[in-house]
Amino acid sequence: MSVNDPASLAYIITKADKYNSFGQYDKAVETMNDFMSKNDLSEHEKAICAWTLAESYRYLNDAENQKEQLIISSIGDLKAAVREYVSLRHLALLLYKEGDLERAYRFMNIAMDDATKCNARQRIVELNGAYPEISGIYVDKIKKQQHSLMVALWIITFLSLVVVVTLVYVWKQMKVISKSRSDLAVANDKLNSLNEELMTSNENLSVANVKLSESNSRLNEAIAGLSEANRKLSCAYKEIAENSSLKEFYIGRYMEECMSYIDNLDSYRKSLLKLAGTGKLADVKDKLKSTEILDVCLKNFYADFDSTFLKLFPTFVEDFNKLLLDEERIVPKREGALSTELRIFALIRLGITDSDKIAKFLHYSLTTIYNYRTRVRNKARNERAALEAEVMKIGLAKDAKNTL
Repeated sequence: MSVNDPASLAYIITKADKYNSFGQYDKAVETMNDFMSKNDLSEHEKAICAWTLAESYRYLNDAENQKEQLIISSIGDLKAAVREYVSLRHLALLLYKEGDLERAYRFMNIAMDDATKCNARQRIVELNGAYPEISGIYVDKIKKQQHSLMVALWIITFLSLVVVVTLVYVWKQMKVISKSRSDLAVANDKLNSLNEELMTSNENLSVANVKLSESNSRLNEAIAGLSEANRKLSCAYKEIAENSSLKEFYIGRYMEECMSYIDNLDSYRKSLLKLAGTGKLADVKDKLKSTEILDVCLKNFYADFDSTFLKLFPTFVEDFNKLLLDEERIVPKREGALSTELRIFALIRLGITDSDKIAKFLHYSLTTIYNYRTRVRNKARNERAALEAEVMKIGLAKDAKNTL
């Protein structure tokens, strides 16, 4: 180190070896990495530096980094056409310890061949210590593989013979089964003929019994029909009067709502006209941007809808909650009003099942309506998919009575 330039390769290599000799392996790694990162080295110089770095990692028991540097050093030696080296031999020994016998054997052969061709006696002596062991183990491995292959071939041959014998046996059994099936088919045909005759006799007897039963049923039905007709007639008179007053109520309610909306629109038009006449266009623009009147109209409309629907189906909320789990019951915040979930299923009860139409009616997005319907279906007491069909049955008893 005293006779070399501190920036030279010889100085750095010697310095790293000094650190390794005194057990300062981390300093050796730091020195070599710093030098390799700051200098443009030739392939041979890279190989020398990587070998020194690999030795430091070996002392640190860092097998992965040692292997990486041995690979870099071996590649550098091969690219620089160097035959007298140690990196590839040490890499082969490391792979041998890891159990990679095939590559260890191949790399050791290359190292032995290069050492022989360059007449590097010291390298040959070093290789002779490990080469026979690796070579012998590799040859034994090949022999075991060949033995296993022969055993597998014998087993395959035996299994093939078993398969052939089995196929012959199965073929003979199939012939026996085919004959048995033919005999069974003949017997089945005869049995079917007898069954058909017996069924014909039973059918004739059944027809006679049915005719006798029909005669008795018709007589009973005629008697029952007469009494039922009298009862329906009296109910019909009563329901006609009730339905007539109910229709008059809802027609009047509908006309009142229409006139109310017309009056609101006319008042809104007059207020805008008044603002425009005074030149307050900014106020007109603000009013047009505002949704206050729309919100009020919608609030009144939904209140009227809830009131009208609950008069048609006064037990809807109670009946609907019976379809849900006890802990998932939906209770409106105010008596005589419906929550959003109840309003959606009220529309479904009226026959409006399309989510797009429901979204437009309630001024919600299609995704929101879909989420509400899915959330309520998940609360169903019975089958989720059948919830909406069960909702359609709410109030059917009263509807049937009204129809009567």
